[in-house]
Amino acid sequence: MTANGDEVPELYQSLWSSSAEVRALHSIQHQIVKAVPLVVLSSSLNVSRSKTFVS
Repeated sequence: MTANGDEVPELYQSLWSSSAEVRALHSIQHQIVKAVPLVVLSSSLNVSRSKTFVS
């Protein structure tokens, strides 16, 4: 499989040939995997409770 004249590595061929929806879900999955540990490890004490809002 080639893209722009370059060979697509075997590891990425299934992703390259998949639909746009599958690629979007795959991309979102990467973000979720990075975000969940931060949410789990965070504390409500780490969040500023400022009453000033910037608009």
